[in-house]
Amino acid sequence: MNSFGIATFLVTCFCVFYVSYCSMGGSADKNKAVTKPFKKETKSAKWVLIFPVVMILYAPLLYFSQDSYAEQNKWQQVQIETQKLFKKGQINEVDLTMQDLLLGLRTQVFYQPKEAKIWFELGLAYANLKMSDVAIAAMQRAIREEKNPDWMVATAQLLNASNDAANQQTAISLLEQVVRQYPEHQSGLLTLGFAYFKALRYESAIGVWTHLANNTGLSEKSRQFILEQVQQAKVLQNKTPAE
Repeated sequence: MNSFGIATFLVTCFCVFYVSYCSMGGSADKNKAVTKPFKKETKSAKWVLIFPVVMILYAPLLYFSQDSYAEQNKWQQVQIETQKLFKKGQINEVDLTMQDLLLGLRTQVFYQPKEAKIWFELGLAYANLKMSDVAIAAMQRAIREEKNPDWMVATAQLLNASNDAANQQTAISLLEQVVRQYPEHQSGLLTLGFAYFKALRYESAIGVWTHLANNTGLSEKSRQFILEQVQQAKVLQNKTPAE
């Protein structure tokens, strides 16, 4: 229960108790009206005092209610904007700070833990904040729920960007899964080539990039860039032992 609810409950209990007390006092006054005429004045005093007492108690209640209302309104707005994210598909197209976006996404995954897209968007939000470890964890949860090749490539890119050898090997494994299932996945092939290159597996990088360069869907500029990577890998391959 929040502070507003607690304050409401306490004030209500006090009012019920005070009204009951005054009513009982009023009944007793009737029986003693002849012998103790001043009781009538006491009864009136009790009812006069209840107004300032209740106002004193309601002051913090009103104070807390203003804060609670503002926080609740902000939380609801965050949820609305988070829902827009799934319709628009781009983080920069919603009216949220990154911290608010994280709040909205974490709330969503709490209620929908099997919704892969929410986990992936949460990973992107963490990645934008340079929180690589939790970003990778969220993205890996997403691809456990749904084997989306684009998500697998994005996760592999984060893994490969780290200096951890185990993460780099996990990235290669993910990318190999992608290109086995989608042999012409351009982003998957390009990223796999760079992962091999970083692991000093130049021959593998050359093979992947050469295959990608022959893809008819590539622009001439992209093909030229890939061929330059192939040449660079060949130069380094000649300077190192065979794989």
